[in-house]
Amino acid sequence: MDNLPYGNYAVGVLHDQDENGNLSLKNGYPTEGYGMTNTINGIKLWATFEACMFEMDTNEKSVEAEMYYPRM
Repeated sequence: MDNLPYGNYAVGVLHDQDENGNLSLKNGYPTEGYGMTNTINGIKLWATFEACMFEMDTNEKSVEAEMYYPRM
């Protein structure tokens, strides 16, 4: 992404495995791969912005989002 203003951000990632354009759920839990930034201690469902936040403080920044694939 280009030209993001400096500030605090969080990123969520979805691997739309069934290509339906949505996060698929079963009994209220994801059935597809998902991830969030800043999840050093493992993925947490519905994590808060504060838990996933990173500071954008430079023109170029690389962040990671650990992916979790539920067993179904």
